[in-house]
Amino acid sequence: IDDAPAGDDALPWLYGVARNVVRTHRRGSVRRRRLIAKAGSVAPGPTDGPASQVIRHAEHIEVLEALSAMRETDQDLLRLKAWEELSNRAIGDILGISEHAVESRYTRALARLAKRLGSNTNSSRSPLSRTRGGGR
Repeated sequence: IDDAPAGDDALPWLYGVARNVVRTHRRGSVRRRRLIAKAGSVAPGPTDGPASQVIRHAEHIEVLEALSAMRETDQDLLRLKAWEELSNRAIGDILGISEHAVESRYTRALARLAKRLGSNTNSSRSPLSRTRGGGR
């Protein structure tokens, strides 16, 4: 409340705060529903042998290390798009950019990540799909 402006500026500021709270709540609800749906479709226990799990874990570490070496803006965009599965519109709202800018920046960030990983950017498999158990 110490950050609240005084006078005529207080009401618009409060509406902005309320909008952000509602948006965060909605995002959380959507994520929660998506997680519940995914949890219901996941087979219990690992289906791969130990060797596959070790290789997948190594790939996860490789992707996370490459991602952590990137610019923070690229990291945020890649996480919101690939891991949180948000739409370009939602990401644009969060980052304050247009949907088209989100797609352009995502494509460039994904290419930079693929380059860091030594992947072929024309590959049909996204480098980020490695961290999610092999894709969608």
